[in-house]
Amino acid sequence: MRDVGFKKRITFLEIAPVFSNQVKLPYSTGVIWSHCLTNKVIKNNYELYEWVYVHEDEDLIFEKIKKSDIIGVSNFVWNENINNSLCNRIKNYNKNVKIIYGGLGTPNDAKKFLKKYPFIDAIVNGEGEYAFEQILIDDLNDDLKKIYKAERVSNINELPSPYLNGLFDMLINKKNHNYNFEALIEPTRGCPYKCTFCEIGDDYFAKLKKQDMNKIFKELDWISNHKIDYLHVIDNNFGMVPIHKEISEKLIELKQLRGYPNALNLTWAKNKTQLVFDIVDILKKEELQKGITIALQSINEKTLDAIKRSNLDSKNLKALFEKFEKRNTPTYIELIMGLPLETPEQFKKNVYYIIDDLNYPYYIGMYPLSALPNTKFNDKEYIKKYDIKFKDTCPAFYHHDNTKEMLQSETEKMVVANNSMTMEQYINLLTWKWFLMTFHFLGWLRIFSKKFKSRYNENLQDFYENFYNYIKYNKNFLNVEYNQTRNLIRNVFKKKEPWGRKIESVSNIYWEYEEATSIVISQNKKEFYDLVKDFMYEYYTWEYDKDYVYNDILDEQINIMKDPNDDLEKWAIECLWWGRRNEKFFKDSYEVL
Repeated sequence: MRDVGFKKRITFLEIAPVFSNQVKLPYSTGVIWSHCLTNKVIKNNYELYEWVYVHEDEDLIFEKIKKSDIIGVSNFVWNENINNSLCNRIKNYNKNVKIIYGGLGTPNDAKKFLKKYPFIDAIVNGEGEYAFEQILIDDLNDDLKKIYKAERVSNINELPSPYLNGLFDMLINKKNHNYNFEALIEPTRGCPYKCTFCEIGDDYFAKLKKQDMNKIFKELDWISNHKIDYLHVIDNNFGMVPIHKEISEKLIELKQLRGYPNALNLTWAKNKTQLVFDIVDILKKEELQKGITIALQSINEKTLDAIKRSNLDSKNLKALFEKFEKRNTPTYIELIMGLPLETPEQFKKNVYYIIDDLNYPYYIGMYPLSALPNTKFNDKEYIKKYDIKFKDTCPAFYHHDNTKEMLQSETEKMVVANNSMTMEQYINLLTWKWFLMTFHFLGWLRIFSKKFKSRYNENLQDFYENFYNYIKYNKNFLNVEYNQTRNLIRNVFKKKEPWGRKIESVSNIYWEYEEATSIVISQNKKEFYDLVKDFMYEYYTWEYDKDYVYNDILDEQINIMKDPNDDLEKWAIECLWWGRRNEKFFKDSYEVL
C-alpha cells in the first residue's frame, strides 16, 4: 500500500433543496465518511475538503470544489442535473479528479449510466459505506474499477455515527448559511415489502437490519442538545419492531426535558398492529404524533396485484378506522394516481367509496406517481406490460420559495399515462383532485355536504360531482380558479411551470393548488358561499327545508372556518400546510365529524 505523501482532498455532494428555511444534515455521506475514517490508511491519505448539502448557485459550488481530488456524489432525482453539470465542468477543469456516484438515484444499469456520463470514474450500486472505502483504497493503488456492486452491510450498528464522532459538530461549527438544520436517524435499514413504485422494493433491501438502541439514544441526545426542531426517522415501517416503541419513549423524554425535537417525519408500518397503537399513544403525550398514515395507495384489487401490495378488505378497513377514532387518533390515507390497471373513474369511485360508504371522516392525500430509478417503473418489461408513459417535469415539490429557474434546472420523471388512462385523462384527474382537496379535504364544504347528506340522503359523490360541473360551466371566480389550475398542471408536463402555484400578493411560497385556491376563497368568503347558494338553487330544484339548509348548516359551515385575520401567509402555513391533516382550518371548538 503506497503512501501518496500528501492528503488527497475529498468533497461530498449531497445536495438537497431548502424547505421553510430548513436543510437536512447530510446523513448519507456522513455515515460513509465516518466509516472510512476508521481505516488508518484512508485517514492518513485523505482529508475532507468540502461538503456541499444545499442546492445553491452552481457557479458558487464549482468555485468551492474545483480543486478536489475525489468527489463522492449522493445522487437522487432532485439533484441529478446539478450533480451532472458540476461534475462535468470539474472534469473538464481537472482531468485527474476522480468522480464517484452512488445513492438511490443511481441506476442499477451501471454500464449504460457510465456510457451516458463519461465524466464519472466509478459507480456504486447498493449501500455505500464498504464500497466507498474500497474505492479510496483502490484509488491509492491506481486500481480504480468502474463498477462496485456493494454487498449489504451485515451489521449497521458497527457503522460509526456522524453525530457521535464529531463530524456533524464540525459541520455546524463551519456553517456559513442561515438555514436551520433538520436531523435524520436510521433505526433500521431495509424493507420486506416489494412495492413496485418504491426504490427499496428490490430483493437487495429485503432483509431488515437494526441499530443498537444505545447508539440511537445517544444520537437523539445530540439532536436534542443541539436544539434541532425537525427529525426525519429514516425507517420505512415505523411501528414494525419493538425498538420503535423505545425510540418513541425517548423522544417524549427529550421533548419534556429540552423541547427538542418538536416535529417528526415518520413512515408508518403498513400493518397496524398493537405495537403501532401503543406508539401512537406514547407520541400523543407531547403532540409529537399528529396523525397516522394508512398507506393504501389503491383499493383496486387488480392494481394492488400489479404493484405487489395488499390491503385490508373493506370490512376490516372500516374496523381499523373505527378503532383509531375510538382512541381519538386522527388518521390520513395515502392514494397514488396513475398506477397500472386503474382508470380515472375507478380512482374517483374509490375515493368516494372511502368518504361516502365507509364514512371516513379524515384527510386523504392523493399523490402523482414518480418513476423513481431502480423501481419497476424503469423496467422495460413492466413498462411494456402496462403501456406506461412518462413526462419529465420539475421536481414535484411544494411549500418552498426556490426560484423557477432553479426548479427548472432539475428533472423528475412522472407517470402520465398507462393502458387504463390517457395523459389527457390524467390531467383531468389531477384537476379533479384539486377540486375535491379544496372543497372537502380543506374543509370549505365538508360540514355542509355531510349534513346535507345526512338530512336528505344525498350521497357525497353526487353532491360534489354536481358542484364540480357547476364550477366548470359557470363564469365566476371559481371557474377562473378551475381554468388557472388546469392550465398550470398542463404546463407542468411541458416543463414550462414548476409544480404548485405562487400567490405573489401573499408570499413567495409555491403552494399546492388546493391551498392556493383556498387562499383566494378566504379573500372572497362571502362571494364563495353566495355561489354555493346559487349552485343549490340550480341543481336541487326539489323541495327541501331551505331554512335548515341556508340558515343552519350553511351558516355553521361559514362560521366554523378559521379566518386569516391580518396575516394570510401565517394562516395558510398553519392551517393549510402544517395543519391540513389535523383540520386546523376549522376553529378549535369544532370536533371532526
